[in-house]
Amino acid sequence: MLHPVYFFKNNSVEPAAQHLLVQSGECFCGFVLYEKEQQNVNAWVLYENKTGITDATLQEITQQQEWLTHPFQSVTIIDYTKQNALVPSSMFVPGAETTVMDFMTGNPQQTVQLEDRAGVAVNLYRVSSAAYVALSKLFTDAQWMHHESLVIDQPATEEANITVEIWFNTIFLFAEMKGQWLLLQQRTYQTPEDALYHILNCKQQWNMGDDVTVQLQGMVEEHSALYSLLHQYILNLELKKELQFYYPSNTSDIPNHTKQLIDRILTCVS
Repeated sequence: MLHPVYFFKNNSVEPAAQHLLVQSGECFCGFVLYEKEQQNVNAWVLYENKTGITDATLQEITQQQEWLTHPFQSVTIIDYTKQNALVPSSMFVPGAETTVMDFMTGNPQQTVQLEDRAGVAVNLYRVSSAAYVALSKLFTDAQWMHHESLVIDQPATEEANITVEIWFNTIFLFAEMKGQWLLLQQRTYQTPEDALYHILNCKQQWNMGDDVTVQLQGMVEEHSALYSLLHQYILNLELKKELQFYYPSNTSDIPNHTKQLIDRILTCVS
């Protein structure tokens, strides 16, 4: 039986007046109820789901979270697949999408190919057919977008910066400098040393130096082995805590750097 990793919900709001964000990852799925104008997050339920979204798992979730079957103002599905390729718009040839993806990621079976216009690039990505069918059946008018599309659509900073997101045993790395996105990468890790290696490799690849700011957010405890190791080897390590959306007062047990996992996404889609 599935159990939420994080859960909070403001029961005083009417779902039909809210917007819904669905997070579809290879080992997790989440559902965020929010108001765009007031920038309020009114619900977040996150499940670790190592088998991916299927019709059966989605039915189990909606039995627990009946509010997900209600109508919403809008539904946006954010997919986190690593089977994606960013192609510069100047090099993109309509009709060649499948050939490009076969070259970049192989030809996995039982997937659906989608694409986003992301900044100066086209983001081609493949999602699980089971997840696509199940989510499309429940949320018939949903807009699909890729996680990296949201990142690259935002202005990159002039100063060197690395953002590190932790989702269970997955690490997302985003490097930016001089107004350009340098790296958008997704890696799995088993030990703190694995995560440190990916960050140091990113710094070395782009010659960022020891003074680069590394902003850490997501599922990491401030007194964990992972944080302690990163703090030991990275000079300018910050837990990203500033939020642009408002969260219910009863969510104080969820650190702000964990709430960043949805805050930054909502800032991009709102």
